[in-house]
Amino acid sequence: MTSEIWPPAEYEPLLAEMGRIVFNFNSLERVTHRIVLMLATRGSEDRSVQILITHLNNVPATDALRSLAIDAYDGAVQEHALHLAELFDRLREYRNFYVHGFKDINLGGGGAVSTRTARKGLKYHDLRVDRESMADLARSLQLAHSYAANVYCGFGEILLSRPEVRGLPEKLALPDRLEKPAETIAQWDERKQREREEIERRLEDYRAAMPPKASSPKASAAPGPNQDKP
Repeated sequence: MTSEIWPPAEYEPLLAEMGRIVFNFNSLERVTHRIVLMLATRGSEDRSVQILITHLNNVPATDALRSLAIDAYDGAVQEHALHLAELFDRLREYRNFYVHGFKDINLGGGGAVSTRTARKGLKYHDLRVDRESMADLARSLQLAHSYAANVYCGFGEILLSRPEVRGLPEKLALPDRLEKPAETIAQWDERKQREREEIERRLEDYRAAMPPKASSPKASAAPGPNQDKP
């Protein structure tokens, strides 16, 4: 059993970015759920409604946000609520893929996100990531949280009819929908076979480039004490 602590210290940069992804999404999630409560109670945040929505998962919460925006509001409140719901949904897909699929870091410092689905046949979803791509996602979540927090403050001022209304922020640009790489079993097997063959080829090239070992000269036999000398 090895005494080395796992994961080793050189993995920390990627692990730090994963921590930022988790924290920034959690912050966005908290504010989004508070906006659902605010719109459902028109700013009063009634405890009875709070009890009902406390255990809403993220998909029902964004469904509720959209329905409240469409059926109970109009104008800028409706526009920003619908925009936030779409923004949250798209980033949620990225967060889930990275958080549930991040299982490996290779020796070069890159990471692997890998998940499986089996809805219409088994599919493999494997993606190589690096620190830069993970930092980009963490930054997108940070900006989304900032946008949601400003929307929350703006909604509060509008719904409570405060005189110091500062208005709502500019809408944050939506990220592209997540498109997971997908391979069938046969495609995955073929790729793994190619990777194994490439590793074998590199090993062969490495062995061929190694200088041949020098053969050690055979030691000559010295005459023993009972052997006749010439």
